[in-house]
Amino acid sequence: MYKLAVVLVLVVGCTKKADQCTSNADCTDPAYPFCDVNGEFAPSGSAKNVCTIVPPDCPVSQCGCEPGAVTCGSDNMLDTCNSDGMSVTSTACGLGCEASGTACKTIEPSNGLGPALMQASTEPAVTLGSGDTIDTDAGTVTDASGNVIAVPSTLIPQTNAAPIRAFIAHSFTIGSVTVTGSNALALVSDGPIAIEGLMNVVASVSASGQSQGVGAQPMSAPCTGESTFDQGCVTGTTDDECGYAGGGGGNDMPGAAAGGIMIPENNGGVAVTGFSLLVGGCAGGSPGTRDNPPGLAGAGGGAVQIVSATSVTLDGVINVGGGGGTFSSGGGSGGMVVIEAPIVIVHDGGGIAANGGGGGGCDTAGATATPDTTPAGVGSCKAMTTGYGTGGTGGTLLTAPGVGVIQTDGIITGSTPNAGGGGGSVGRARIATLDGTVSLTSGAIMSAAVTNDMLDVQ
Repeated sequence: MYKLAVVLVLVVGCTKKADQCTSNADCTDPAYPFCDVNGEFAPSGSAKNVCTIVPPDCPVSQCGCEPGAVTCGSDNMLDTCNSDGMSVTSTACGLGCEASGTACKTIEPSNGLGPALMQASTEPAVTLGSGDTIDTDAGTVTDASGNVIAVPSTLIPQTNAAPIRAFIAHSFTIGSVTVTGSNALALVSDGPIAIEGLMNVVASVSASGQSQGVGAQPMSAPCTGESTFDQGCVTGTTDDECGYAGGGGGNDMPGAAAGGIMIPENNGGVAVTGFSLLVGGCAGGSPGTRDNPPGLAGAGGGAVQIVSATSVTLDGVINVGGGGGTFSSGGGSGGMVVIEAPIVIVHDGGGIAANGGGGGGCDTAGATATPDTTPAGVGSCKAMTTGYGTGGTGGTLLTAPGVGVIQTDGIITGSTPNAGGGGGSVGRARIATLDGTVSLTSGAIMSAAVTNDMLDVQ
């Protein structure tokens, strides 16, 4: 018991000195510079008016701080010492503090967008309204009158895929805009991102007929629908007698096959997996006869990534639908959407539409996908009995792409057997949040194969 008392005396002696004081100026020993007037801090041992070491929990208003010093504590508040050395500016760390205690944790976005996110805090807020256009090739944003809207951007290369054009801001509010160009699109912000507009194509990166969506897969990709050029016909027949059409583009699932006669039908493109690249959808195939050259297929939908260190809210629809195939061509598949934010909220009328385009018929084109959950319509064949020579419907989240149909009776020797192109597959989306969940209302529009994931937080 006597030894314990000695130890306590020694501990107390290391933290305080019995000098009487009423302010720090009275504490002349550099080892004990702090005057605990009321005995409220631990080093004083509840003794009043004694000089002590500087208490670890001493408020800045009493003990001061080193100007510019940054600390992040158990309360998840980032405190930066102001230039006066006697006050701090505090910022809440939504993701908590780094282990070093000198910074907030932040998300580590995929596809090389980390540097863009670091830059975002120094950029202004951006609001884009109805009629504005984003060009991923030129890196420009213009309003409906052609006036340039200043939004900084950077181009991020990808291996075996189109580059990503990342537009950077402290926060984004996006109305009904159109996106053009060949590069994939990214919106990167350290603040909130709001996609607004009920039932509108808010971030319009869809394919329009034969115009590829931004960041779509190249025509050489395995997910492109099959085309057949003059091979496989029986000896002595003409091209017209082969009667084939193009398969649909693949993405979440294989594209649908085309109608076929005398040779096997052209298959749809293969399914695509993984999110290691930001790439859009795939084009359909073309019939490719001498009188009907390739290049008529529906185009693949676009690719868009949205990154926020705070939140993403969808009140409008991000549309990355595929294009409709023209005469006997396959429809393009829907594209890809990646959203990474601690919180993602999808309200009624908002969401993601990545539907496939409809296959072309022998006389009319298939329909380009719409920003809803309805399958894209098919191209028809006016001269034939109903159903013959029609294309296949585009795929949605709930429906597989439709197979093209070929005329099976009434063929006149030397005439063209009328075949329809296959429908394009629905596209995909990856949504990563802090806890791996998305706040989704019952009226949300979600027509994409969605993978839920957890953020990489560092």
